[in-house]
Amino acid sequence: MTRREFTDKITQLLREMIDAGDEPIIDYALRSAEEQNRLYRMGASKCNGYTNKSRHNVGLALDIYLVKDDKAQYSWEFSKAIKWHNRWMEISGSKEWIHWDSCHFSSDGR
Repeated sequence: MTRREFTDKITQLLREMIDAGDEPIIDYALRSAEEQNRLYRMGASKCNGYTNKSRHNVGLALDIYLVKDDKAQYSWEFSKAIKWHNRWMEISGSKEWIHWDSCHFSSDGR
């Protein structure tokens, strides 16, 4: 998937989320290898940014948080995570999602 295709598809998902009454915000889209490696060393990623690259390193992944009471919610209730990830897989053609990170949407599940 190209970055433009990813952007078009994520835009569709965000629109659907908003139309359903959710308030999504985007965080952590494009990351440098250094930033990815920092997250890996902290245990916040399974990709080190160098030998095991994340889709974030090429702009094909992002984290979406939902706003509640004017604050970003860094973990989603499970039913919402399932709902939106299932919809993302329909829109994007992705075959899997990162189960340990409910906020993560990627072109290929990495």
